[in-house]
Amino acid sequence: MASSDKDFRFMATNDLMQELQRDSLNMDDDSEKKIVRMLLSRLEDQVGEVQNLAVKCLGPLVLKVKEAQVEHILDYLCKQLSGSPNPLLKDTSAIGLKTIIAAVPPTDLQLQAQLCRIVTPSLLAAIDARDNDASQLMECLEILADLLAKFGSSPHTVPHHGAAMRTALGQLDSSRQSVRKKAVLAIAQLVLCCSQTLFDNLMTHFRSALAPDGKPDQVKTAVQCLGAVSRQARAKCGPHLTSLLPLVIHHCQSGGDSKSNDIDDELREFCLACLEACVRSCPKESASFVPKLLPLCLQLLRYDPNYSYDNDDNDDAAMPSAYDNDDEQQGASDDDDEDDAYSDDDDLSWKVRRGAAKTIQCCVLNYMDMLPEFYDTVAPVLIQRFIEREENVKAEVFQAFIALLTQTRNLSSITAAAAAAAASSVPSSGSADDRMDIDESSPARQLAGLVPAIVQNLHRALRHRSVRTRSGAFHILRELCGVLPGCLSVHLGHVLPGLRFTINDKSVNNTKIDAIQFLNTLLRTHTPETFYSHLPVILTLVLECVKDPFYRICSEALLAATILATIIRPFEPAGISPSPDHQKLTSVLYPEVKQVLVAIDKDQEVKDRSISCVASILYHSADCLQAELQDCLTILCNRLQNEVTRLTANQCIETMGSLLRKNQRSLRIQTLLCLQTLFSNYSSQVSQQQMLCIIEELPPLISGIETDVASSQQSVALTTVLLQRAGALAAEPIRSRVLPVACSLAYSHHLHGGALDALLDFFGQAVLPPPAAACTDGPELLQTLLHGERGQTFFAAPVTGAMRNEVYFNLARCTAQITVHCSDSARSALIRDWIALVTAQQQSADSRRLFALLTLGEIGKHVDLSPHQDLSEALSAAFHNPQEEWQTGAAAIALGKISLGNLGAFVPYILNRIGGVSGSSEARNHYFMLHALKEIISHVAAAGAGANFVPLQPHVPQIWSLLERSALSTEEGARNLVSECLGKLALLDSAGLLPRLSELLTASDDSPLMLSTVLTAIKFCFIPQAHPADRQLKALVPRILDCLGHADLTVRRAALVAINTGVHNKTALIRDHLDTLLPRIYKGTAVDESLIRVINMGPFSHKEDAGLDLRKVTFECLYTLVEHCVDRIDLFTFIQHIEVGLKDVADIRILCFLILERLCSRAPSTVFAATEALVPAIRATFAEKSTEKSVRAELDKQIELKHAAMRVFLCLAKLGESKA
Repeated sequence: MASSDKDFRFMATNDLMQELQRDSLNMDDDSEKKIVRMLLSRLEDQVGEVQNLAVKCLGPLVLKVKEAQVEHILDYLCKQLSGSPNPLLKDTSAIGLKTIIAAVPPTDLQLQAQLCRIVTPSLLAAIDARDNDASQLMECLEILADLLAKFGSSPHTVPHHGAAMRTALGQLDSSRQSVRKKAVLAIAQLVLCCSQTLFDNLMTHFRSALAPDGKPDQVKTAVQCLGAVSRQARAKCGPHLTSLLPLVIHHCQSGGDSKSNDIDDELREFCLACLEACVRSCPKESASFVPKLLPLCLQLLRYDPNYSYDNDDNDDAAMPSAYDNDDEQQGASDDDDEDDAYSDDDDLSWKVRRGAAKTIQCCVLNYMDMLPEFYDTVAPVLIQRFIEREENVKAEVFQAFIALLTQTRNLSSITAAAAAAAASSVPSSGSADDRMDIDESSPARQLAGLVPAIVQNLHRALRHRSVRTRSGAFHILRELCGVLPGCLSVHLGHVLPGLRFTINDKSVNNTKIDAIQFLNTLLRTHTPETFYSHLPVILTLVLECVKDPFYRICSEALLAATILATIIRPFEPAGISPSPDHQKLTSVLYPEVKQVLVAIDKDQEVKDRSISCVASILYHSADCLQAELQDCLTILCNRLQNEVTRLTANQCIETMGSLLRKNQRSLRIQTLLCLQTLFSNYSSQVSQQQMLCIIEELPPLISGIETDVASSQQSVALTTVLLQRAGALAAEPIRSRVLPVACSLAYSHHLHGGALDALLDFFGQAVLPPPAAACTDGPELLQTLLHGERGQTFFAAPVTGAMRNEVYFNLARCTAQITVHCSDSARSALIRDWIALVTAQQQSADSRRLFALLTLGEIGKHVDLSPHQDLSEALSAAFHNPQEEWQTGAAAIALGKISLGNLGAFVPYILNRIGGVSGSSEARNHYFMLHALKEIISHVAAAGAGANFVPLQPHVPQIWSLLERSALSTEEGARNLVSECLGKLALLDSAGLLPRLSELLTASDDSPLMLSTVLTAIKFCFIPQAHPADRQLKALVPRILDCLGHADLTVRRAALVAINTGVHNKTALIRDHLDTLLPRIYKGTAVDESLIRVINMGPFSHKEDAGLDLRKVTFECLYTLVEHCVDRIDLFTFIQHIEVGLKDVADIRILCFLILERLCSRAPSTVFAATEALVPAIRATFAEKSTEKSVRAELDKQIELKHAAMRVFLCLAKLGESKA
């Protein structure tokens, strides 16, 4: 390194760099001294390459050498930075310090302390020195900013915060603007870690510097610094904005009042940037200034003193014709007009307009509740400014309007369900006056009124020569179609010329992609009839893009062609006639798409979309392509041999059974769906050999339910289709190959939902008597199902376990399905067998007795079992077996379901048993009789208040009276059953019973048991479907809200659960009461210390929180409110209460993280503004550690909590990236 040869020095320094990066490097004290001394000497090397390498070595070197050598390096660099006469060495030393700061890891506390202790005072002294030039000051301030950003919170840096603040503030008065910018950067980094006192002093300095009579340079610097501080400190600035924002707004206004000059324009630009930062960082504190801020921004958005737009306005008034053959020349003419426009390099007014547009966009994103006002005041001005002459400003105007459209779409998605519920709350036969009011001044309706102006002001932008301008215009139109589907129906003639101009432009691909993406959105969001008169032009444009060599353009064009195929000849909804020229248009479209389909050199995305496009064409217009059909099907079949395109091709044509052996799950499912379609429509054209080939593949798929439920379900469904459509050919192979596997499937605890329904359909089809082609009879199938190897093993085990209980119910449903579909004689014999099995006395028959009870219940739902006299005795015996609680429960379920077959015969028996309970031995069966009654009412309610309710109606008065008496039961389970019965029964006869339920709610203040039961009953009245009772339920909401303040915890919890269900299912009923509801819910988010009881257990103590369940329901309700009513909530206050929950127990914190995750998508700007307050809770969650005494449940809960925190952290990180 000391060689006189520059090449040797370079190679030696490079070798040293490589050695320092090795973890195994060890040096003694002498070696360290020599290397440090030599490396520092190379900082003065005359060869730049050697000098640069020496600087790079400093970072890894300080991590290898001991403390004394680190101190020597830092001292040397600091001295050279502040005192060297060589400017080049000063710059090198500055870079060296930056390299070291970047290299020191935050976890190395010793090295961090040494760095802060030595460098910070040296930097401050160098900055304060009077003989420094501007370049040295800039370097020192930049290093100080880096140091504060990385180690500002270090205990060795904190004592210097005050001096650093004074030094940086002193440089704000520098005559050099570059120095002032570096000082602003250092202050912005310092406010993140300084004390509150120091921060308050800085705000005081800003108030002084922003005085109305302040010097212009001083004011501009203070405004810039305040904006930077707001972006960094965020919520920390909130309390000070009340006094600072009026000053900033004043300076912004004063610039507009005086004669325009460069200084004033620059000041206004800085003020607008500062206002934008304050609104973005502290939206809640800035909200009160928005009424003053918006008019100012709108005024400055129009501020262009050196140009007149009168001629442009006149040009815009004349809309172009729909298909002007000279649109390219027209576009060029427009551009020539702009070239002739006023141009002055010294004109900075465009920066003012750009700042105003950015500030407007920030307000739109942060104040969703002001959307109606924005559409009244902001939207017309933004639309007018689409003619902006400066491209940078126009782009920001477009972005501001896109933000308005995005917020409107978000609000529409939130309120759509509520509006639908409000519109359908009263049956269609009701008068208009009976329906709930729908807000006629919604933002979507306001936007609809502006559509003509939007199209008129965008028509020049669509043919502008600037790529950025055209891209922005297409983006606006795409968002507009997403918010208001069908809004451009009458404006297509004015939009398509601009679309054609861009697609015919051969110079740029990106804008062409934007244009075709807009066309896709346009085609998807408008009815087919809208395009019939324009189809020749649209088809020409699409096919032009299909031929484009760029894969993205071709891919998007194929997607448009796929949609066009459905528009040319639509099938759904019924009643839409096809295009008059659909045959001609299809004959033009198909050959062009086919060329792409057969090409072998296309991108994978293009290949996939070409397959989908051809499929769509064949589906809608195959009869118009008879000559080409066979050739096309051959091509698609060949595509099935291609591993990559197999899945997409399989979605287009029914495929072969061999694909069912593939490991790709999505391919199997699509294959099964295709086969179902094939056999449903073309079973007569399929040979027996092909059918056997497919049936052979089904058993492994059916038995694989544990790993793939969907494939098992679709396989069973395909088997049912085979029996229905090709029973004569398929019956025998299905009986021998599939039936045993299907019987085993009934014992799987993974069987539920759609898979269970598919199996039930199969069993029902398998035993249908003639003329259906059954593959077996009922008794034979039941023998296989219940007495096979799986059945013997299952029924030999004890009657225990939740999973086994689920299997019992599944088996009972399967058995009932088989029994019901048998012949009459077989059905009667089987029913007698089940009744006999219920009365069996053998202990070993317990499991089969339980199964028989459940089976009889399932059969009784479909068949009247009242003629079987011995059934009542069997059920009575089951109820009087005090040793077997499971048997009594099964008997209750069976009795309820059996009653559905003949309500008149069984309901009186149940009511007499409930009414006869009076402290005798019958009291034990009270709960189970209520359970039987609940089964009856639930099934009748599910069927609706029609013919099913008629047999029950005569018993309703007695049922209601018994339920009222049982509502005071001290057993919570019984009260829950009563609540469900009361609620569902009230909906069956809302006119007669809901008023009685309302009376109970009003008259039960002195009885917490009755009040909680009635509130829970109301919860069951809040069903998702529209119901005539909705208006009566709305009248009950204020009374439910009053119960939130009840002294009894059970009542409060029941009221919260009812409100939560109401918000979820009947949002329209609750929305108008949010002003009353939210404060009462917020009150329940805090921990009530009076409800916490400490239980001493010898040397240990345990805390029991009686209010925990109530808080859980409270936060669940908050989550539901975010899901359905976020547009009506003050989110700043809302998040403050979520912050409270983040300090609660794990269960509450998980709910809070779920709420925040949801808020990140519903109100991103508000969550981003609260990031600083949320991060500590996330950090604390990650830092939690389990103890040695933690049980498995606690460990699982901690893992779940950290996963929830991580999801929120990732959402916040994405928000930070988007804001950046």
